[in-house]
Amino acid sequence: PQNSQARADFVGAKSKKDVQAEEEEDEVITLTDEEILQLIESIPYHHEQESHAMAARRWIFAIQILSAYGLRPVELLSLKMKGGKLWSTHIKRSGGGYGKPRELIGFHPEWVKDWRLVERFKSGEELPKPYEVGAALNKYLEGKEYWEKLRKKKNVSSYSFRQSYSKR
Repeated sequence: PQNSQARADFVGAKSKKDVQAEEEEDEVITLTDEEILQLIESIPYHHEQESHAMAARRWIFAIQILSAYGLRPVELLSLKMKGGKLWSTHIKRSGGGYGKPRELIGFHPEWVKDWRLVERFKSGEELPKPYEVGAALNKYLEGKEYWEKLRKKKNVSSYSFRQSYSKR
């Protein structure tokens, strides 16, 4: 009897309630280009306390890279230069196998150029290096006025930079 009940959960059409619940779970939360630019501008890179200003500059650099290349936050830890180009050497494991290192291609070439992302990385400009980059980025942005506005409006997270790139 228990097995037949479990099988019944997988037979037939899903209820409207179940479909709506799944759609809400799968909702992709993205940022517009304008929201990304406003967020970057809102980060206090000119803070009077030098340690705060340095942290802000590192996180701005991270957000610029995440936004321009559509990376997962964890991929910030596996960036490398190869042949004068920026690569992610992160190997993602999924149900279909393993990913491969890849050259990064910016969706907005003007962001890559204007922000000088490759040159800055090549010159050794620092990125944040915490183990849990996504959680650390969420924590850093917590309490920042513009980020909190976006969170209340859209429930964004550090992964929203990747989802925004994918949607574009």
